[in-house]
Amino acid sequence: MTPLDPRLQAAIGELANALQTATIVAGQLRRELGAHVEDAETLHQALQRAVTAIHTLRQGGNAS
Repeated sequence: MTPLDPRLQAAIGELANALQTATIVAGQLRRELGAHVEDAETLHQALQRAVTAIHTLRQGGNAS
């Protein structure tokens, strides 16, 4: 597989970092907001999938 352009690699890194932060916050909200647990859980799972996809892209398409 062709190496990623350094600018794309940097953008992927920024996205991964932002999504990891959002995943942590979503997890905290899920635990703290009893009335909205289902929505927070859905958000948390979606963010985790996004982080996994970004990490896979960052590694050149190889699953971790």
